[in-house]
This record gives sequence, structure tokens and C-alpha cells, in this order.
Amino acid sequence: MVKFLRFIKGFIKYLIIGLLYLWCIGGVYYLNFIPENLRSSITWLFILVLPLCLIIFRRRWFVYWIALLICLSIAAYYKFEPASNDGDWDVNWAVVPSVTFKGDEVNIKNIRDFQYRSETDFIPHYYDKTFDLNDIDSLYYVLSYWDGNKAVAHSILSFGFKGGDYLCISVETRLKKNQPQTGIGGLYNQYGLLYILADERDVLRLRTNFRKEEVYMYQVKPNKEMIRALFTAIINRVDKLKTQPQFYNTVKHSCLTSLLADLRQVRGESLEFDYRHIFNGYSDELFYEKGAFTNENMPFAKFKEIHHINQYIKDNSSITDYSKDIRQFETLKKE
Repeated sequence: MVKFLRFIKGFIKYLIIGLLYLWCIGGVYYLNFIPENLRSSITWLFILVLPLCLIIFRRRWFVYWIALLICLSIAAYYKFEPASNDGDWDVNWAVVPSVTFKGDEVNIKNIRDFQYRSETDFIPHYYDKTFDLNDIDSLYYVLSYWDGNKAVAHSILSFGFKGGDYLCISVETRLKKNQPQTGIGGLYNQYGLLYILADERDVLRLRTNFRKEEVYMYQVKPNKEMIRALFTAIINRVDKLKTQPQFYNTVKHSCLTSLLADLRQVRGESLEFDYRHIFNGYSDELFYEKGAFTNENMPFAKFKEIHHINQYIKDNSSITDYSKDIRQFETLKKE
């Protein structure tokens, strides 16, 4: 029994070191102070050094401790590396929104409303608008899928106001000009974190009409107090990011996990972890199971089919009617 416990203890120790070592392989590659033309060579050197040291040196415990120290140093670098709003940003993410509260009113500057001719041909446009927090009356959860992918999607919130106004919240990677985006790079402080505040005819129409992504929209059960609190928490986060920028992280600070952090703040309690927080392409099913959406009196497959908003629009539909057109599922559910 003693030998077995020692085996388990040793296994766990080496497993932790091994996983940290694997994470640090990417960590070495993406170290910002290493010239790009040397990254591959230095990464391969890092990969080979530990196995060679284990073969050459008899005191393996010493090698393990040195390796652990190096790995922890790399992890500390990424933990404490400061993010910045300075950079040669791509035009899609160049402008940071700002907010000003005055009682129950919030003035938002730089609401994105690009005028698209195609996905890559557009006229950048921003506007300012003052919203009354008392006028918030609805909340919609949006998932947008691309390339036939089902496990991962882009999560967006759309807040509805009296009078038919909608404001979208889209948490996105902030890329520099000509910077490629990868899921691996998102683990190593390669991208900024940006909350885009936008009109639906921008962030949603871009995806349905021009990128041809598969977009689903669900209305959250009405709870005006909660919706207002969530909107306020998100807007406060937007304001904070202007002076305290953050890095995007594929796991910890993604399009959904960032919004869940805002929700946790509103609820004042932690949320039970579910794998669908990471594989957010299935998050609509999770929220459906939790009873978060309106009119869930049908099988989920049918429920999702009705909320596929691409079917309700046409390429030549009027831009001014876009928000009305994509909500035709609300009429179908009443029939």
C-alpha cells in the first residue's frame, strides 16, 4: 500500500511537471522579446534540452527542479505581462468605446455601425448615443458558427430597449494589422481583449449576410432587474478596459467566458462549471436545459431550428428592417 501511494504521488508530480512543460513549449514560441526568425529554433532547443539532461545527468531530481523553475518563470512572465491599448490595430478593432454615466442614463461613444458592401469592403462608421437604463426591456443570446464547426461559436449579447433600439455586446480578439488569429496564440497573450458595442446591422448582419455564418438568436426570459444589472456590469467593464487593458485568452477571457464573468459579478456567486462554457457552440443547449430562454415547450432540436435567423433574411432586405426581420421566430412561437 505504501509503495502504491508513493507511485500515485510520483505520478501526479510528474504529470503536473509534464503538462506545465507542454504548455511552456508554446510559451517559449510566443515570447514577445524573441525575434520572430529565431522562435522556431529556440523552441526546438527548449523541447530537446530536458530529455537530453535526463539522459546525461544522474541526478534527475535536480533536472526536474531546474525544469520546474524555468517553466514557472515562463508562466510568471505571461501572468504579469502588461496589456496595452497602444498598437497598430486593424481597422475593425481600432476604436475603443467609452461610457459616461449620469444617473439612470449612460452615454456611449463609438458604437460601431460599419456600412458593408462585402466582408472586406466597408465604410467604418461610429456614432454616440445615450440610453436610459429604465428602458431596457429584453436580452437576446446569439451564437454564430463558421466553417461547419459545431463545438465552437462566437457568443454575442443583444440588449433591447423601448422604441425598438438594440445594442450588441461582442467580446472579440483585438488584432493588429495583418496579424493572424489562432486558438493556440490566444493562450499566450497574443491578442488584446475588446468589448465591441455595436448596432445589430453591423455585428449580426456582417455574419448573416456577408460572412454567411450560421447564426442563432434566443430571447432570454424577461427579468428586467437582472438584465439591467448585467448591462450595467458589462458597460462598467468596457469603461475599465479603456484604462486597464487585458489580453484575450482562449479559455479564461473568451467571447463567452468574459460575459460569464460579468454574470457572476451580477449574481454575486460562482457559476457551476460546464464544459460548454469552453465549447460554447453547445452553450445554447446548456442554457436551454437551465430554463434560461423563453418558450422552451418543444424539443431542443426544433427549438434551435426555429431560432436560426439566417432563414428570415434576404441579401437585399432593407437595413432598417434587419432587427425586425431576424426576430420572426417570435411570431412563429406564438402560433
